[in-house]
Amino acid sequence: LRSFQLTTIIQAQSLKNCYYDNSVLQIHKINSSICAKLNSTHNSQCDVLSPGVKATFYLDNVLNPVAKIFDFDYQTTDKICVQADQNSVDSVYTAKLTIETLDYISNVTLGRTEAVTTLLDSCFTNSVLQLYLLQTCFTADPTYLCSIDTTDITQHLFKAKLEIYPLENESGDDDEMVVQDLNPTASIANNKLSICVNHNIESILNKTLFPVVKLELFVFDGLMLSQYVVSADHIEQIEPANGYQQIAGIISHEEIIITPIANSLGDQMHNDMLLLPDYSSFGHFMARCGNNLYFFPRNDKFQYDSNISTYYYCPYYKEIGLTSNYSRCMEMMTNFRKEDFSRCRMMMTISVNTDSFQFFYFNLDPTDFQLMHLQNISSYLTESQFTLNFTFDVNNKIKRMLTVSSFNVTQTQQQFLVEQVVYTTALQSSVQLISSLELKNQIKNGTYKVVSLWDNGVKTDELEIHDLQTDDAEILQQKLWQQVAMQVVITITIFVIAIGVQHLIDKFRAQKNKNKNTLEKMKAIEK
Repeated sequence: LRSFQLTTIIQAQSLKNCYYDNSVLQIHKINSSICAKLNSTHNSQCDVLSPGVKATFYLDNVLNPVAKIFDFDYQTTDKICVQADQNSVDSVYTAKLTIETLDYISNVTLGRTEAVTTLLDSCFTNSVLQLYLLQTCFTADPTYLCSIDTTDITQHLFKAKLEIYPLENESGDDDEMVVQDLNPTASIANNKLSICVNHNIESILNKTLFPVVKLELFVFDGLMLSQYVVSADHIEQIEPANGYQQIAGIISHEEIIITPIANSLGDQMHNDMLLLPDYSSFGHFMARCGNNLYFFPRNDKFQYDSNISTYYYCPYYKEIGLTSNYSRCMEMMTNFRKEDFSRCRMMMTISVNTDSFQFFYFNLDPTDFQLMHLQNISSYLTESQFTLNFTFDVNNKIKRMLTVSSFNVTQTQQQFLVEQVVYTTALQSSVQLISSLELKNQIKNGTYKVVSLWDNGVKTDELEIHDLQTDDAEILQQKLWQQVAMQVVITITIFVIAIGVQHLIDKFRAQKNKNKNTLEKMKAIEK
């Protein structure tokens, strides 16, 4: 009796639209390597290409492909390189690339080929631009693409040049900004290179949306001058340190509502800013989602508040008369709401103009942001009841905390006049709250009347009540009717009294005439 074992060979599933067709094949003849600069579509279905893949280059002039296993993150890895035979590298023109795991495979179109004759911009990776109060630093990891001696850089670095290219800005000025430093410092720790220049570039970054920042290094060991370029992959502010433990946001159809929670440092900075003389502030919320760039302005006063919302809103442009900017902003907001936030890098910048310039740069966690589904609020307020009618754009059955605040332009602190746990159900919900004469007056007297919904301490929806309906007209009408009724009663009373008085007068006259006649009769008898 023979037994047979059947083996099922499962073919890897093909993934589509993981990369744009303009990914680049780079040919490094000076170190015999082939690279692919990947232009990801940030398709969430391709996240399965993590955390490790096999990348295979099929060169047009070589029979056997060149493959290598990589640590890989689909959302962040933008370049992979393999070593190849020098003869193959010298004669290659085109190549195909596959990226695969055991279960999935993606074919990458390398739509353009470029020969790299210098390694100036290929020697470092994972570079971070760090902002300090008195200096600017870069940290970066050396790559194997260069025969670079980091010790040589730390000992013989004699000049550095910062270049900042404004990818987007408000003024439309696209000129390159350059800062040169003749006395840079360099150090190495845990194979990570750190270079610092004695310049604060925050005032430049404040004018620049999505800056491209490069640091060019000049190293001279007494015999040879070498040049290297480090491009910032990421920006973080070291000084002042981040005073927020969480920054959450909700995206409506025309604004982004940011609600931060401060840590102890943020609380101290808030107290310090309250002591400053009057000042103005301005900022942007920015998001980069693949190749798409989004930015939205704010101009309310920044005081390092905690658990108080600030607003990055498109109508700001209408307020200052820039209707074309408003239209563009609204278009960006519509498109931004359609993005998969997990593939976005989000930032928030704020400038404070006091006697001295202050700049704050915050990197945001996309998982703390969500779409707002509350579309409309109608309300009716009396001295005994406050009714709120909600309209959502999705079925939204959930138990949440509801707050109501009413405040004026000059108020920096917003007090919750109402805090109550409510249930919002389906696309439309109605909530009845207990009211009073004091509450009614407080809500009515505020310039802005705002209703917010919270889920586990995180604000999920917020809208302003633009048309507050009250029973004031009914009360006024009641008072008018009461006054009319009282006037009628008074009129009738006066009329009745007048009739009564007239009756008495007539009766008195009749009695007087009767007495007169009686008297005359008596006199006639006597005669």
